[in-house]
Amino acid sequence: MIVEELRLDNFLSYKELSLNFELVDAVIITGENGSGKSSLIDAFLWALYGRARSSSIDDFVKLGSDGATVELQFSLNGDRYRVIRKRSLKTAKGKSELGFAVMNGDEWKSLGGSLTETQEAIERVLRMDYETLISSTVLRQGESGLFTKAPPNRRKQILSKILNLERYGELEKLARRDADALKGKEETIRLEVGKSQEVLATRVDTEKELRDRREHLASMNELIQSKEKEGDDLAGDIKALELEIQDLVSKKQKRSLLSNEVKELSVKRSGILAKIERFKKVLDKENDVRMAAEEEKNRLKDMESHESNLTVLEDRHGELENEYKEIEMAKLQLSKLESQVKMDEVDHANMVANARRDVERANRDVARLGEVPCSENAEYQKACKFIKDAFEVKAALPVLEMRLRKLEDPAWKPPSKEALDKLKDKTKDYDWQGKEIEVSKTTILAMKGRIATAREGLTKIREIVGMMPEIELAVEELPLLENEKKQVDTKMQTSEKELVALDQEISRYSDKVLTIENAKDRLKNIHAEVEGFSRHRDTTNQDIGRLEHVLATMEELKKSIEKLESEVVGIRDQRRVSEALEEAFRMIPVLIVENAIPFIEDEANEVLGKISSSGMQVRMETQRALKTSDRLAETLDIVIQDNDGERKYEMYSGGESFRVDIALRIGLSKLLAHRAGACLEILIIDEGWGVLDNVGIEQLKECLVGLSGEFKKILVISHIDLVKDMFPNRIEVTKGINGSEARFLN
Repeated sequence: MIVEELRLDNFLSYKELSLNFELVDAVIITGENGSGKSSLIDAFLWALYGRARSSSIDDFVKLGSDGATVELQFSLNGDRYRVIRKRSLKTAKGKSELGFAVMNGDEWKSLGGSLTETQEAIERVLRMDYETLISSTVLRQGESGLFTKAPPNRRKQILSKILNLERYGELEKLARRDADALKGKEETIRLEVGKSQEVLATRVDTEKELRDRREHLASMNELIQSKEKEGDDLAGDIKALELEIQDLVSKKQKRSLLSNEVKELSVKRSGILAKIERFKKVLDKENDVRMAAEEEKNRLKDMESHESNLTVLEDRHGELENEYKEIEMAKLQLSKLESQVKMDEVDHANMVANARRDVERANRDVARLGEVPCSENAEYQKACKFIKDAFEVKAALPVLEMRLRKLEDPAWKPPSKEALDKLKDKTKDYDWQGKEIEVSKTTILAMKGRIATAREGLTKIREIVGMMPEIELAVEELPLLENEKKQVDTKMQTSEKELVALDQEISRYSDKVLTIENAKDRLKNIHAEVEGFSRHRDTTNQDIGRLEHVLATMEELKKSIEKLESEVVGIRDQRRVSEALEEAFRMIPVLIVENAIPFIEDEANEVLGKISSSGMQVRMETQRALKTSDRLAETLDIVIQDNDGERKYEMYSGGESFRVDIALRIGLSKLLAHRAGACLEILIIDEGWGVLDNVGIEQLKECLVGLSGEFKKILVISHIDLVKDMFPNRIEVTKGINGSEARFLN
């Protein structure tokens, strides 16, 4: 797969971006940390698989946007493909869209259908899933030495994980689980067969028991027939005796009815006597009740009079209280008005004094006017302020004198004096009114007490008067009850005589009745015996049915044992297959690793031949002799041979070890691509090299330049200035207030 064009819209930190890689074989992507360099690799992976560094698909949408779009065009095996993946956040759940097309002539031909079908079509064309692609094509930060720098005893585990060999472990577990399940099933069947054989061992005894039960059934049938005949004979005897004593039964029935009638008459007579006794006691109180009724009428009249007087008293008391409240309000106003009168009198005295002063001052001003010679001159009257003011005072003097005479009028009274006199007249009866209210309260309480006493006495009288209906009833009913008692007595005497006569007749049949009762008891016992024998016969029949069913079951068990034994043979064969699969799945990873190592060595050595000038070659050893015994230990040592000899990987450092890291990593990538049936045409390196010195960086540049012949497209990400000129083509990534931007610098 060769990336040709990448377009972004609101993806991660990019608002909008379009990059064309068609004419570029190798490019280095540079920029400050956090500027968005690795986001370009995320866009490449997200377009193909909907996955990248983040686990949430919504995290790839640029903050503040409601959707993201990535379009990726790539070529593979001579065909050109286009992937367009979109994510919308306009709804609460969000919505994903995926389009995949191949160039057919001048038009794009759609591949796939639904989101899942389209994703499957992409992976089918690439022949790689997400994990395989990032393991073979993308070299992330810190991954170049992940395999080589691990301890030797861990390298095999890492290699197994890279090659996805853990699935064989799962298959081994499944095969072991199937084998264990089949073994358990075989043991279960064998236990079942053993139990069935134990049951079959009792067949002879069961057959003998069945014969005995059948013989016992025949004996029971004969005994039941004999007892049933004896019962039939006895029933005939009983029927003959019953015919003889039918008359006795009729007389007994008549006696029973007559006896019940006597009992009912006795009960009725007792009830009549009780009523007669009660009514006589009631009539003894008749005079007292009638006197009480008369007293009730008199007391009712007195109480009505008291209640009428109480109503008048309460109405008058209410009027007194209202008048008293008005007087209290007037007393409160009286104090205020007295103060107001005094204030009015003081104000009036002040007004009189002021008016007198005004008149005296005006008279003095007028008197001075006569002492001035020029006062008669009209011009001076206008020009001289003193003369002018004196003439104005002289003109106002009659008004001031008139006002003074009104104020000094002996008949003047303060305006509030009249209201004060009225209130004094209204409140003069205050003390008498209070005493009258207290007397009214005392009178009302006394009247209520008399009414309560009258009501209490009236209640007791009414209890006595309440007996009047019962007295009237007694007067009416008593003669009737005494007549009814005489009738009941007469009827009881007649019935008792009939009972005596019937008892004499019934006693003559006692012997025959006793004989019938004994016969019935015997017949009842015979029926019980027959019923018991019948139940025993039913039990015997059930035993026979059970034994016959057991024998039939034994026959079925015999057939079942033959079938189960045949099934055990098949299960045993299946278990052998599962055990063989378990061993195979255990060995397959070992064989894959053993076969993969030469492939990795060849590919890595081919890369080293291009990027190393010291003749470096790599070899991996899977076993190592133990110092303490003759056994071999499982390991994965990396041995490197160059012009100076042979050393282990751990003895190298800097640029030399980095060349080995890259070579083995590319070898692993080609192995993964080879196993997936895909062609490894692109290499993406997102590696941090900040720990390298200048010499190491120069060696790194030589290494990466040497790799350019291995792949049709190489993308390298770095923020180190010394590697910016590694390839002729460079993409500079910057980040501003609107997000990240990227552009080619040639």
